[in-house]
Amino acid sequence: MLENYASSRVLVADDEPLVAQVLATNIAKRLECLVEMVGDGDQALRALAEKPFDVLVTDMLMPGCHGIELVSRVVRDFPDTDILVTTAYPEDFPFVEVVKAGATDFVAKPHPPEELHAKLIRILRERSLREQIARDRSRIEEDLRAMERLREERSSAEIKYREVFEYSMSGMLVLSPATSVIRDVNHAFCAIVRRSREELVNRCLLELFDDTEQDRLRQGIAILSEIGKATLGDIMLRCEEGSVACLDVSLTRINVGSESIIHAICQDVTEQREMQRRLAEIAETDQLTGLFNKRSFSSRLEATVAGARRDQYLLTVLFMDLDNFKQCNDRHGHQVGDALLTSVGQMILKHTRARLDSAFRYGGDEFAVLLTQADGNVGVRVAERIRSDFQKLDTRGTSLSIGVATYQDGLTSAELLKAADTALYKAKQTGKNQTCLG
Repeated sequence: MLENYASSRVLVADDEPLVAQVLATNIAKRLECLVEMVGDGDQALRALAEKPFDVLVTDMLMPGCHGIELVSRVVRDFPDTDILVTTAYPEDFPFVEVVKAGATDFVAKPHPPEELHAKLIRILRERSLREQIARDRSRIEEDLRAMERLREERSSAEIKYREVFEYSMSGMLVLSPATSVIRDVNHAFCAIVRRSREELVNRCLLELFDDTEQDRLRQGIAILSEIGKATLGDIMLRCEEGSVACLDVSLTRINVGSESIIHAICQDVTEQREMQRRLAEIAETDQLTGLFNKRSFSSRLEATVAGARRDQYLLTVLFMDLDNFKQCNDRHGHQVGDALLTSVGQMILKHTRARLDSAFRYGGDEFAVLLTQADGNVGVRVAERIRSDFQKLDTRGTSLSIGVATYQDGLTSAELLKAADTALYKAKQTGKNQTCLG
């Protein structure tokens, strides 16, 4: 079942209006939730006092109340609001100190939009999970109270409880608090992990997870020891035969007489998360070339330009067009044309960096590339490598004209794109099959 964040409320606090606007616009567009923005920490505190927000996305250096002080005040005065910290100065605000102050998560600038969106989605999922767990816990507590009444009436209450545990559709475990050793496990969890009860009992739960997920579990258990409950969303569990399951986990400390146990409830959300990933990928990807599509170009360009302006890093745009493509289509057919477009996509991916650059099919026979940490000369070299490699193929009379433009301080995203388009027009007007630097 797909998640709906329409009722979620996000407050963006940043003293740079353009950064705040880009963040708010991208969050609202991606999550389809309610987003408001303010320009400093004092405004953020007033906004939170006026109405509730699920998440505060805040910069750390702003006028008024800011930094660790702002995080601490929000935690104290508005405990139901999660905090996602963004900062270009991680050395001044270390992750550990920010989280100790009460922030939910942390992202260093500059960051890809996907990283911020992923962290927001995780925060909102865990909020939803906590609410669901609270409802489930309320129902479980009522069941337990009913079972206690039955125990007082007859000695078979233990059998009833065992039935609730064993035949629940959710995976359930009973753990030792000090060691996380599994003391009991139900049929549903055995089915998720694809191991028998005998293989699991007396084994440390952490052994079923990779190192990164073990750290998350330890953090959850540490929180549990402080407040008696904890929730973890999207935690990956290693199953038998090398497969992986994605779990939402709720941990509760229960006192049974003089003894304490940890009761864990595990929901298998593997299929839902895979469906969400595929739908998100389809929405942003051109199915013919495998590049990002035009729909995702505008938001990524705006975010990248905003980051270049704020953090003073180099940014170069390549805008390219497949020369004589219409004639090729008319002469050889659309199947040949599609093969050529696919080849251009392959050449672009071959000569760009997966983590730093973004490649797009902008239109029918138009392509765009965002090169970060690259000036115009680098952009020309990359463009020439793409163009040269493409010419080695059977191009059926086509070639590539490429315009290159570099971000200059003060340019808007529209102006930068126009500069690249103008350079492309110059390349086509002066003979095609060449690269021009704007």
